[in-house]
Order: sequence, then C-alpha cells, then structure tokens
Amino acid sequence: MTSVLETDRIRMREFNTGDLDELAAMVADEDQMRFYDRAKTRDEASAWISWNLTLYASYGFGTWLIESRTTSGFLGYCGIRPLALDGASEIEIGWHVRKIVWGRGIATEAAMAARDLAFRRFRVPRLVAIVHPDHRASRRVAEKIGMQEERTTILHDYDDYPAVVYATEHPEVRQMPSSELLVNLGGGRRLMRCWIPPTSTRGRASLRIRSALLR
Repeated sequence: MTSVLETDRIRMREFNTGDLDELAAMVADEDQMRFYDRAKTRDEASAWISWNLTLYASYGFGTWLIESRTTSGFLGYCGIRPLALDGASEIEIGWHVRKIVWGRGIATEAAMAARDLAFRRFRVPRLVAIVHPDHRASRRVAEKIGMQEERTTILHDYDDYPAVVYATEHPEVRQMPSSELLVNLGGGRRLMRCWIPPTSTRGRASLRIRSALLR
C-alpha cells in the first residue's frame, strides 16, 4: 500500500482492489449517499477504484483512501482529480467520509491536507470543489479550507445534478510560468493550464481523462 500523507489523526493512501468491500458498503448506503445523484453498485465501486489506479499511474494523484492512524480503520476518501467542468479543464478536490465520523472534522482535516499536497507537490495552481447546494456540512468544509463560492451549475452528465462550484488558487503558484497540457476530454481536445517544473517533460504529453463515477 502506498501511503501519501499523514496528519494528526488520519493517513491517506492509494486505493487498491482489496479495498472494494469497504468502499462498496459505504457507497451503497442510501443515507451516506444522500447528496449524491444515487447510491452506487458494487460494480461501479470496483470500476471507480480501477479508474483511480489509472490516475495514480498517469498523474501521480487521484482520490485516496482515508484511514485512522490509530486503528487503520476505513474512514472514507479524499483527493484531487482532473475534471471537465462547463467546457473548461479543472482539477477538482473532493472529500467523502463515513457517517460514523460525521461532525468530527475528519473531512476538513483530509481536505486541507489534500489541498496542501496539490499546491506544494503537484504544483496545481487552481482547485475547484463541486458541492450540492443543500449539503451544508460539505460547503463548510470548502469554506474552512479557504475556498470561495464561485457560481452554480448543473452537471448534465450526472442526471442534471445541481452544484455549487467553489474555487481557490495558490497565490505563489499563480505567479509561476505555466505550460499548456493538451488534454483529451470526451473526444474533444482542450487546453489545461498548469505549472510544470522545468525538468519535466509532461507538458508535451497528451493525457486522457475519464469521467468520475463517485461524485
């Protein structure tokens, strides 16, 4: 298992196929998925893990599993991923924790750590978060990690899911020179602007992005 980061209470690591049982149980729970378009099947959970394994290999990041540092118990997931949003290429930060730890600050702790990792290690200049308008707890997480409400939108690829778009930019990364990554999104080609370290050759790569299953 590849550990990504640790905080005072949690560890975030890459998903693997052995995590399917716990993930599938979480996303099949109607109460747990109240602010999602619907609960998910075991096959969908399996496909989502496979998609994240592809993201890890292609980008070095994706959505990571959250586990307790004291018990190693499964607490949910959080991370960053490419997203096609309203005709633009973005990097989304997302979080979703099990209801047994709701109200304990786990989502905020994980999201703050993922935000810092995105800015410092992966040099992402801008992050967006997609939150259901009625999900007050998740909106508070976005605000606590420094995100500002930017606009509302409808996600037509997710059964016309209503969403508030939050965004934040790193002030230092914003001043850095940028390169353009040519990204294939749903058969169309769009430019995604991000900062590439001078020694990297990834700015010349053509990268393929798939849709997320577990919004």
